[in-house]
Amino acid sequence: MMRRRRRCGADRISELPEEILHHILSFLEVKDGEVMGEVSTTWNRAWNSLSSLNFGNSYFLNRLYWRPRINHITHLLAIRQTHNICIQSFHLRLPYWPIWNLEIQNMFTALVACNVKALHFTMNTGKDPDYRYPTLPHNIFDVKSLNVLLLRGCEIELPPSNPPIKFSSLHTLYLQFVVLDHLFIQALSTNCCNLQLLSLHCFEGLTTIQLGETLSKLKKVEFSACPPEFDEVDIRAPNLVDLEMYQLTSHLKVFNITACKALTSLLLSDMIVTEKWLEHVSCLPELQRLHLIKCKTLNTIDISSVSIQHLVLHDCSLITVKLDTPNLKCFSYRSSSFPTLKLKAPASLQPKIAFDSKSPDSDWYSKLLIFLANFSHYRAVELSSENDEVIIIPNDVRESLVPPLYGTDRLHVKFQNKLKYSVVDIVDSLLWISPQLDTLSFHQADLKTLKFIYEDASDEDEKPCCTSLTWKCWRHKLKQVEMQNFTCMEQQELSNYFFTNLGLITDEVVGASCENEPSSGLGNLPRRSKRVRLPNQKLANYICGIAKRRGRGSTGLNRIIRVGRVAVGKVG
Repeated sequence: MMRRRRRCGADRISELPEEILHHILSFLEVKDGEVMGEVSTTWNRAWNSLSSLNFGNSYFLNRLYWRPRINHITHLLAIRQTHNICIQSFHLRLPYWPIWNLEIQNMFTALVACNVKALHFTMNTGKDPDYRYPTLPHNIFDVKSLNVLLLRGCEIELPPSNPPIKFSSLHTLYLQFVVLDHLFIQALSTNCCNLQLLSLHCFEGLTTIQLGETLSKLKKVEFSACPPEFDEVDIRAPNLVDLEMYQLTSHLKVFNITACKALTSLLLSDMIVTEKWLEHVSCLPELQRLHLIKCKTLNTIDISSVSIQHLVLHDCSLITVKLDTPNLKCFSYRSSSFPTLKLKAPASLQPKIAFDSKSPDSDWYSKLLIFLANFSHYRAVELSSENDEVIIIPNDVRESLVPPLYGTDRLHVKFQNKLKYSVVDIVDSLLWISPQLDTLSFHQADLKTLKFIYEDASDEDEKPCCTSLTWKCWRHKLKQVEMQNFTCMEQQELSNYFFTNLGLITDEVVGASCENEPSSGLGNLPRRSKRVRLPNQKLANYICGIAKRRGRGSTGLNRIIRVGRVAVGKVG
């Protein structure tokens, strides 16, 4: 019977319950859903009763079809209004056309009748400098069932009714490229008691924002691209958790958030920030995340907080930073300049430092290393830069300063651009910056990793590089090195680098690999091997290079190395 049904081409999808067909159609835009409705009467019935209508961004691309398609939208809403179908979500993006006011009015009347729950309405703004945003129809404010509202490209005027807004179920409100006034914000505070998220982007006409205690369920607030005359933010929502403010070109006369005792995340970006603003941080007992980004007017930071766990300071013009944060877990700093830093944080902190300079000189390197020295007692540090040039510390700077991260065990470095220096130069500089590493990793095409295994240092291994220091660098006790994701050439170059710096050569190179092997190890580095003269060492390296170019395996390579060393001994 199964074979007979397959031969007959049974439509199993059409046998699915209508709820499942609705779920499938809800992922499609209207133009695609209508095509599916033509497959069968079952699909057509499911399409005409679908409660989610998404017209996408391309529904009005062809200007010739603007009028027929706006009429078709009205027809689709009329069908659902006739059958008492509640609109769960309605997404519409209309092109700029100033004579559409009547059509928009009729459309919103149908949406109100269908008890729309989620409405995303966008009107593309015109290029005419005298363009005026179309006024939002007043009947939309009567939808008590509305949960989510996104409005873009319109002017919001309150109706004369009392109360003017009846959004008793509204919990999410996005307003972008809109014209509004403080009366609308007051009406929100008074009548939208279930509001949880408020986002305002590129708005006009509003000079102040005051959110009162009546918004007891408000959790997140976003402000961005505020008008130049905007000068006051006063938020007293008792359960506000997240506050984000971007691109405020004006200088706020009032910035009051001290009543937001539940605030856990505060982000200020591209704003005129003063030191007095940061006094609010000490008054926020639950604040865990603080992000200050592109706050060019901020020169001094003095924060004392037991609650802050994540602190981000990016592209600010800081001179002095004083942090008393005993529970700090993540500290991220990015800039081309380096302030005086006093940091009190737990040993488990993992700092992330990003820096760059177009023309680094000795003075810039000195300031960089002095800044990095503040993180010397943290076990894991991440460095980031656009190019690898700035990470190559010049020799004259190395001779005058102490390695900054001498107590760090794990160092990870990110390079955004293609590397210009050799892998040996990069590793040599990073091992000077952090001379007692267990793990060193950095990005090139792939993540390259070096793992170091040490043994206890002895007096016989004393080297002149660290005789005057209380700690010893990797040269004193390195026993084994494991490499991952290095090319065969890079492995050979690093092998020569480590052997040369140790002043030793080995009888074997264990696990040398090329294209098909992701990792290799140098094996145990002997502490008491025979020293050779420099010409002989060059000859041995030359023989190793010949073996590699001829594609010999690890066994053959080791044999050639041993034979070559015998020859080198005879030449010596």
